[in-house]
Amino acid sequence: MAAAFQAGLALGPILGGILFSEGLEAGLFHASGVFAFNLLVAASILLCSAGDFKVKTGLRRPEGVLDGVRDYLKLGYLGVLVVWLSVLFTAFEGIVWAFEPLFGRHLGLNAFSAGVVLSMFVAPFIVFTVFAGVVADRYGRIRVLAPAVLASGLFLLLFGLSGGFLSLAALAFLSAAGLTFAWTSASGLLAEASKAHGKGGIVGVWNTAEELGYVLGPIAGGLVAQYSTFRAPFILLGVVMALTAALILSTSKRYLSHR
Repeated sequence: MAAAFQAGLALGPILGGILFSEGLEAGLFHASGVFAFNLLVAASILLCSAGDFKVKTGLRRPEGVLDGVRDYLKLGYLGVLVVWLSVLFTAFEGIVWAFEPLFGRHLGLNAFSAGVVLSMFVAPFIVFTVFAGVVADRYGRIRVLAPAVLASGLFLLLFGLSGGFLSLAALAFLSAAGLTFAWTSASGLLAEASKAHGKGGIVGVWNTAEELGYVLGPIAGGLVAQYSTFRAPFILLGVVMALTAALILSTSKRYLSHR
């Protein structure tokens, strides 16, 4: 399911570039046709499977939500690390999706080329996610995190300094490849911890941190771009990721020694 989700994210920008290649007005007309087709498909699926749905009512007690937060706080270093990485990684995605089209337009790329570059930020998740999980299991999730975050940050910084279509596409792919290994390792760490504690509320806190990154990323990127250039959000985020990798390197040894 995750691979299919990422495939849609990768193909979407390319399809968007094709739809809008003839101009904004024609692109909106074509996009509305695709949207209408998707609605018909969704309605057909809903009608065919209507008998399979069961509606459950009732609200969860507020105490249950607080229990999930308390369980997460018990994770200590690991919990803080995963929350920060979740915010950082989803801020990465939010900034890329918000500012790569503007950056591409600033550089003079056409709609199709900008769509291809944007899809390169997603393609590694399709190609490397399973392999990244195998590597993390073999060499240790916490040990894979630092080099993966560092590589992703450095390539993103270079992306912000680049200007040609081919270099942008290549650097986007390499940065997202590093993020794939980092995100898979962080997800595995939390999955292992939540299983050990037997609490689904831990995953709920993690998901909340992810959504927070999607909100804060475009806002922070917009503030930076407003007072600088469209390159600045990518460069600044790359620097923050490099500093995060250094922090992981300096603190992970203590964590591993207490395991």
